[in-house]
Amino acid sequence: MLFSFRLSIFFIACGVFGIDISKKVFIITILIFVVLTATFTFTYNMQLSNFLELEQADTLKNVKKVQNVVSTEQSYLDNMVQDWACWDDTYRFIEDRNQG
Repeated sequence: MLFSFRLSIFFIACGVFGIDISKKVFIITILIFVVLTATFTFTYNMQLSNFLELEQADTLKNVKKVQNVVSTEQSYLDNMVQDWACWDDTYRFIEDRNQG
């Protein structure tokens, strides 16, 4: 009821009551299309910006995880290399009895 009243006021203000029914339907169709397009564009842009923020936060979280894994592996390899380096010196001493 309220919508039809507002629509009637719009038609009176625009002088549309003198137009035939096919032109009125065309005008209403265009108005509905414009409103739906504007609404879709607005919501799409809002959702896109929110999605990009979420994706960026998720990417940063994953990068930190990868950095932690690489750091842990580097620490493990450092310990392993130090252990093997001592054994290399021992093996070399057994082989050449500190000859050279």
